[in-house]
Amino acid sequence: MCRDCDGSRSFGSVPSFDGFGKDPLAKAAPAVEKGKGGLPFIGKQKQGRKKLWEIDMAYHCAVIGTCFSIAELKKLGSKYGVSFPEKTQDYTVHGFFVEKAKTSEPVSKAMYKALEKKYAVPVRQLERQPDQDAQRRFWADSQVQGGLPGAFWAFVSAGHVDAALVSEVFGEVHMLSHGVAQATAKSASKLTKLAEDAAAADQALRDERKKSAGLQAERDDLANRLTAMEEKARRLTVSNDYLQGQYQEAVNGLPAQLKAENDELRRRVDRLERERAEFLAEGPAIKIVEKANPETERPIQVTDRSDKADFKGQRLLYIGGVDSLLDRYKTVAEEACCVFMHHDGGNRDCINRLDGALERADFVVVPIECVSHSACKRAKQFCKAANKRFLPVRTPSVSALAQLLSTLPVSSGN
Repeated sequence: MCRDCDGSRSFGSVPSFDGFGKDPLAKAAPAVEKGKGGLPFIGKQKQGRKKLWEIDMAYHCAVIGTCFSIAELKKLGSKYGVSFPEKTQDYTVHGFFVEKAKTSEPVSKAMYKALEKKYAVPVRQLERQPDQDAQRRFWADSQVQGGLPGAFWAFVSAGHVDAALVSEVFGEVHMLSHGVAQATAKSASKLTKLAEDAAAADQALRDERKKSAGLQAERDDLANRLTAMEEKARRLTVSNDYLQGQYQEAVNGLPAQLKAENDELRRRVDRLERERAEFLAEGPAIKIVEKANPETERPIQVTDRSDKADFKGQRLLYIGGVDSLLDRYKTVAEEACCVFMHHDGGNRDCINRLDGALERADFVVVPIECVSHSACKRAKQFCKAANKRFLPVRTPSVSALAQLLSTLPVSSGN
């Protein structure tokens, strides 16, 4: 809710105008005789300057639209209690002040005062022009120099300028407004095209950045791989130099080394022969019926369940043997109703864990050709102390284990 400029009435919204129609509170403006085309009559103007409400009403729209910005009009109106809703169209604001310009009242007087102050320089410049030719040149120069609004106000408010020239000036301003509209439309079209081009360029830039990031990642990966290859080459060079030295030392000392290794092998063979003889002498009498290559043996196929031994879940501990035959050892043991346990004799399994396995076992099987002497001796001593059966077999073959289980009497205890 606001009051109009003279405070005599209030309104809830800006009044609408019928093409800048009549404001019922506005004072009647003096009639001005119109010439051809609705323009002011072309004749001699009165001497002296004209107030805003004294110039022809046909010029008001152009004066208000050319010489004031919408922001200036709103600011000026706010000083007199005139305000507009937030979404009011600029055209409505413009029309309101065009209507007010017709009468002498506070708002129109404020507009006149603002025009005189804002455009005092071009007003004085026009007054100094000696004749109509000079006035025309002043008008042309003002357009080129960006002073059209001030020059336009100077012409329409001047009393000494010929009415025909004022009409020409008004006509040019009127056509300029159409040109501005056309230029605005073209500019809007160009802006739309520029926005589309900018969006396309932005997308292209993002694509290029993405591509560049991918290439950078590839470059970094190649650089890392090259560094790794260089490091590997360096290590290989060092290793090669070391191996070359070792090879040369080996070649130089080969005869002595071979003799030493041969002597060591002879000692190992002699020791193993002694150990085997000792185990065979101390172990039960077991008839060895087959000595086969453990890597090529096939599983024993038993078709008659009545021929199988039944150890009723006793725990068989197999120490040593061949790793690749473990599953087949287990099958043979389970077919004899044994629970199969295994310890490799200290190759990978901790030798200290052997005692625990021996403690849980009901009887122990040791292939004397494929077990360490220390593990075999330890197992033998443990079984003797614990009164458990210690059963050495000559080979680590599956058939040797099967033969042992098929001929071994079933014991219900240790």
